[in-house]
Amino acid sequence: MKSFWNNLGYQGVGIVEANGHSGGIWVLCSNSNISVRVLDVVDQCISFEITMGNTSSYCSAVYANPHIHRRKELWGDLTRIANMIHGPWIVLGDFNDVLWQSEVRGGQFRLARAEQFAEILEDCGLFDMGAIGRRFTWYRKVKGGVQVAKKLDRAVINQDWRLMFPEAYTEVLARLHSDHCPLFTR
Repeated sequence: MKSFWNNLGYQGVGIVEANGHSGGIWVLCSNSNISVRVLDVVDQCISFEITMGNTSSYCSAVYANPHIHRRKELWGDLTRIANMIHGPWIVLGDFNDVLWQSEVRGGQFRLARAEQFAEILEDCGLFDMGAIGRRFTWYRKVKGGVQVAKKLDRAVINQDWRLMFPEAYTEVLARLHSDHCPLFTR
C-alpha cells in the first residue's frame, strides 16, 4: 500500500495499521512546502505538527475503537495530547460516537455516551467544526432492512484553529465502497 501512495507523490507521515477490516490510520503528505512532525502515535490516534513558513498548527487523526472500553483509552490519549499542544488544533476522523440525538436515525441514542463524548471535547478545549453535505457519515442495514445512520465522523477544533482558519469548513462526501462517508476539510 505504501508504494501505491508513493507512486502518486505522497509520503507516509504516520501509519497505524488496520486490524482486519476495521481501524487503521494513514497520514500522508504531498506538499514539499510544509513540514510535518509526528508528536504521538497510539493505536487510535496519530498527532502531528504542521509547519508552513513561520506558522505551525496541530492535527490529530482518529479512529475510535467501536468497543466503549477501548474508546475510553482514546479519550485519555486526547486529554494527554491536549495538554501537550499550545496552538491551533484540529482533530478529525471516526469518533464512533455521537453528540446529539439528531445525529442518529433508526438506531439507539445513548445519552450517557454522548455526554461523556461532549465532556471530553470540552476538557480538551475542542468543539465541533460543523459540516456541510450529508447529515450522517455512517450507514448500515440491520435485520428487517431498516437502515441505521449516524454521524460518527467529524472534525473538532480549538478556538486557536478557528481564528487561524476562519473560512475553513468540512464537507461530508458521498460514500463509495465503505459504510462511512469521507470527510474533506478545506
